[in-house]
Amino acid sequence: AEAGITACTHIGGPAASALPPQKRGAHLAFLSTAPFNLSNICAELIFSGVFERHPKLDFLFAECRIGWVPFLMQWMDRQTVERAPDPITPIKMLPSEYAIRNCRFSFEEDYMGTELMKADWCDLGKVAIWGSDYPHTQGTWPDVSGPIDKMFQGIDADTKHNVLWKHAADMFDIKGP
Repeated sequence: AEAGITACTHIGGPAASALPPQKRGAHLAFLSTAPFNLSNICAELIFSGVFERHPKLDFLFAECRIGWVPFLMQWMDRQTVERAPDPITPIKMLPSEYAIRNCRFSFEEDYMGTELMKADWCDLGKVAIWGSDYPHTQGTWPDVSGPIDKMFQGIDADTKHNVLWKHAADMFDIKGP
């Protein structure tokens, strides 16, 4: 954090977690749930006090989609309020406040996530970063304008600008328009 470097992690699983060919449905089951693997990492970073000790640390959860993020933030807050504080590593803010301050979550094509951005109660527009997943064709590359137009229909201009440009520019200290 003090070095001004953004830490990043990517969806997936352990390198040693080969999917046995005889296990039916394992490949698509893994791909379908891969984005959620990062929820545990996010929760551990927050609850272990990493962002309490390093308030300037930026952390990107890459290509993990975003529809699940509001639930995680709400659920972590609920656990914090309803359960006894962690005696080893107490945190001073709600987990969602650390997530908003320190974390960003990137997505390519997530219509559920962008719909959630429209809700007044949802802070997703504060933590989301769009990416094309270039050069992978399962993302939105090479035709990014169609999915962007569809996903961001009805989303205010400031939120759209922040998600498509400003959050990434701020996180990686990119100068531009």
